[in-house]
Amino acid sequence: MSMISEKLSEYLAVVAVAPPIVLVDTELYCPDAGAGAGLIYIDMSKWEQVIFIFQSGNVNNKTFDFRVYEARDAAGTGVQLLSGYAMTQWALHATANDNDQAVICVRREALTKATATVAAFTHIKAGMLSQAAQDGPVGIIALGANASHEPSSGGDLATVRQIVD
Repeated sequence: MSMISEKLSEYLAVVAVAPPIVLVDTELYCPDAGAGAGLIYIDMSKWEQVIFIFQSGNVNNKTFDFRVYEARDAAGTGVQLLSGYAMTQWALHATANDNDQAVICVRREALTKATATVAAFTHIKAGMLSQAAQDGPVGIIALGANASHEPSSGGDLATVRQIVD
């Protein structure tokens, strides 16, 4: 088992968030354009890996789908589901699965490569789709690891107010 020699705060960065909200029969995206300083997609040229952490609060009897999308640029050109990066539908209920978390980790090399006729996919975002009215609270946070330019903490969102290590 190898040990990380640097501080985790230098190895990981908060690269996107979708703050906890009550969904109303819609999809919550991370990055959320309002919460992520206008970000629509995460640029994977800056990160070797991004981990999405989905969290639920006290939710009524509802179901959610978690998935990752890929695009060719920050504007979302050619957006599609990233193959193999969707979780089994999550059923939440007051007596089961409340206040739980789920994780999807995406490595840069998982994105669809360029072909002779199609440009490479370089950007990602996650989605949490509500399958019924008024679901929540739910939220998503994305952490980037192995930054292209060290330390990773240089890529933290402006909303990260303090790092103590």
